[in-house]
Amino acid sequence: MIMNHKLKLLPALSLEMVRYVAGLGISNPTREDVVKGLLSWVGHNFSSDFPAGFLDINHLGGGTAAYYPETSGYWINTFLALARMAGRASSAFAGEHRCMDFGESAAKTAETLINIQAPSGGMPSRINSTTVRVFNTAQVLLGWTDLCRYHRESDGPEDARLHSAINKATDFLINSQENDGSWRGDVTYAGARTYHARVAWSLYEAAEVVNRHDAKSAADLSLRWVLGRYTGRGFARMGFTSGEANTHCIGYLMRGLTESLRFVEGELRGLLLETLAQFYAKFYCESKRYLRDNRGKLLAGYWDEKALTPIKSASCLTGNYQIAIALYTAHSYLPGMDLKALADSLVDGSNRTQIRASAPKAIANGIYGSYPPWGRYVRLGVPNWAVKFALDANLISLYPGDYEIRG
Repeated sequence: MIMNHKLKLLPALSLEMVRYVAGLGISNPTREDVVKGLLSWVGHNFSSDFPAGFLDINHLGGGTAAYYPETSGYWINTFLALARMAGRASSAFAGEHRCMDFGESAAKTAETLINIQAPSGGMPSRINSTTVRVFNTAQVLLGWTDLCRYHRESDGPEDARLHSAINKATDFLINSQENDGSWRGDVTYAGARTYHARVAWSLYEAAEVVNRHDAKSAADLSLRWVLGRYTGRGFARMGFTSGEANTHCIGYLMRGLTESLRFVEGELRGLLLETLAQFYAKFYCESKRYLRDNRGKLLAGYWDEKALTPIKSASCLTGNYQIAIALYTAHSYLPGMDLKALADSLVDGSNRTQIRASAPKAIANGIYGSYPPWGRYVRLGVPNWAVKFALDANLISLYPGDYEIRG
């Protein structure tokens, strides 16, 4: 989630914060129990009455941040992955969760987002905002294309409004792209960035779903621009600001590049695979060294973007889970590296920070933006996308091959 708001902070730590910090590490929750807690958080916080499905950030002690349509786009994919798994008789997940209508939640969220799509095809950065962003649009596009596939899998009728929204969003991304493959200017949050690899991924998905050859060409061009920023260690322009990147942005980049492997061929595929092999090898070594030296199970929240070295800092929990998802996916392409073991370590370490069930309802069973919670990323807040990525990472680890997440 791209942040562009000023968080409301508490003047002092609450009793719940003290309990949270004091209780961390007393137990190692099972992934099954963590998933149950996360789904409980979803049940309490999701509502089709909200402008975009979720309140974006619940703050410790009360208060919320503005609605971001982008994050609801994320959740369409998670709801659909849950619906697919709950619908399979062979799935161990189905027995307990078949009664939950995840497909309906996805459809309602998608419809809400279609209703606020700008005439240009872009998605607003916030509800009731006239500012449209490339990255936000791409995240919603990933949800819409997945819903289109879901309809086809279930032999449901084609949704003309959904198809139109996908095509309009695709047009917006193509029309706003620079000749070199990047996106710049007012349609971006921070100018041309290599985490826009996730935008390329969304264009590949759209190209496949609505048969858009121009979308495939635009995605290839974007991918070449991103790969051209590789330094041999990290990527330039990987974070929101120059010089450093938080693991949230690194996770965006990793996932966008790794998922793009499903769509590219020929020389570009070879270049992408070679770059990813080098990048993941460097990241793996630096991560293992940092975890060993700091006797912990959480990554540094911020890294030097070009050198790809960690900067000792509070951990970004969202980023830990995002990176774990990317590592699980990359493992099948790069089996020589033990990426799965690192992913498992990040999931289990981050799971230990899950907020207690006894906390106030709005945050109970959720995931803070940072650990410690007063770290730089979403200070003292529980962003809905942290819960989303935590849910995805845990379910991938629990049901490999059965939980398929496309956004």
